[in-house]
Amino acid sequence: MTDKTKEEKEITTSDISRDNEAEDKDEDVEGQQDQQKEEEDQQEEQEEGQSEQAQDQDQQDQPEQDQQEDQDQEEENKDEPDVLLARSTRLKGYITFCFGSALAYYQALNSDNIINDGSYVVPSSRRQKRYALSVTLCTGCICAVVILLHFDRFTCLQNVWKRAFRPDSHVELFLLIFLAIWWIAATWVHTSVRGTAGDGKNQYNLYFATWVCCINSIWMIDRWLVAAGHSSFGSFMTSWPHRSPAWMAAGFFSFVDLLAILDLYLNWEEATLDEKLLRDTFSNITDSHWQWLLFVTAFTTVPASCFVVIELFRSDLFKGEVEFWLEGVILCCLVCAWLPTVVIATAPNGAASFVGNAYFLTWATAIFVMDVAVWWMHDWRMSIHGVVEEQWKEYEMQKKQVLEQNLKRAAIEQGGNYQQQQQQQQQQQRQEQESVASEEAQDETSYKSQQGDESVVPAHASVDEIQSDDESRSNERSILPADSKDEGSVCFKSVSLYSAKIEDESSIGQDSA
Repeated sequence: MTDKTKEEKEITTSDISRDNEAEDKDEDVEGQQDQQKEEEDQQEEQEEGQSEQAQDQDQQDQPEQDQQEDQDQEEENKDEPDVLLARSTRLKGYITFCFGSALAYYQALNSDNIINDGSYVVPSSRRQKRYALSVTLCTGCICAVVILLHFDRFTCLQNVWKRAFRPDSHVELFLLIFLAIWWIAATWVHTSVRGTAGDGKNQYNLYFATWVCCINSIWMIDRWLVAAGHSSFGSFMTSWPHRSPAWMAAGFFSFVDLLAILDLYLNWEEATLDEKLLRDTFSNITDSHWQWLLFVTAFTTVPASCFVVIELFRSDLFKGEVEFWLEGVILCCLVCAWLPTVVIATAPNGAASFVGNAYFLTWATAIFVMDVAVWWMHDWRMSIHGVVEEQWKEYEMQKKQVLEQNLKRAAIEQGGNYQQQQQQQQQQQRQEQESVASEEAQDETSYKSQQGDESVVPAHASVDEIQSDDESRSNERSILPADSKDEGSVCFKSVSLYSAKIEDESSIGQDSA
């Protein structure tokens, strides 16, 4: 019994200890969890406090930031110059647009009211008239509004217009690009052979007004680039080396001329259904004539483009001899091709005989081809001149070398070295200078002694004689200048030195001869 009770007591005590240990572990875990919760609560409180402080700081800094932005805006407004739109260079372009579109609008309005009284003016169709009226009216309204905005000085939006049309404004640039695209398309539609003012239609006012507006749109973009601080189209072309500017012009006009002649060749039948005179003229042109014009314009465009592209990849600034002479041969062929072409094509019954795109573009291409050829000949002559100058310089250098060698040989043949003779001549000159200096010193001492003797008054001289002698001396001194009184002897000696040098040089020349 005792053993069992003891064992039971031990079991109960072990169970109690285990229970106590489990309870202690549970209490420790709960304590750790409580500590973690407390730490998390503290972190959340700290974060909330920091966020509140940041919000308060932002609220405090917001007025300061607003004030700083206002100050920066005021400074920018002060730094911006007061733009006077009335003096803008683009204003002339807008005014030109107004006059050109007004003239084109009036001519398009009357383009179908044609009386055939022998003038052979081709009336426009209803569709052509509507398109011409819409293009010119839209351009005139836009440009008129822009002109009014340039002179606005009274409304509250005048600063807005200044920002919109200042020299580097992108708003104005987009407007000018739109007008350029608008009028390039309108020019092609109006002046093509199927257009209102095409070749042979004799709608001259509409034709020239359309081209004026098209060229004016390109000119306005050029003026915007210059005002914004960029280079103009002209300066861009002239910055290219060699004859690239002329090649660019010749290639551009030959390509546009190719399009104009191709338009005539493909669409002249459709454009002259109701016009017997135009139909008879174009029907008499042979296929070989058309093919020759297309070949010449295409043959001009290809080499012109090649010579321009070559300059993009050139590593140095000099052309090779092969390239130079190849360019000369191509120019010779182009000149020989364009001289008869421009005469035949623009003559009566020629493909470009009517006033239109083909006529003017053919002449422009021929002129620029001649310009490139003249430029090449000028550079060729300058290269010849440079070669002649180099040869002349080489001849002069060889001539000097030969003369020096002859002088040295002559000096050696006379029995002395050339350098020794020069040293002897220098010694002789020094001795002569020393002798001349000693003579000058002797003359000065004698002159002073003479003055001293003259200044001594004889004892038996009377007062009147002394006074008369003094007056004569003062008169003599007053006649001569101040420098000559004291430096007369020096001038005499310098003349003697100069004559001695001349004699020495003459003697040296005789010896060298």
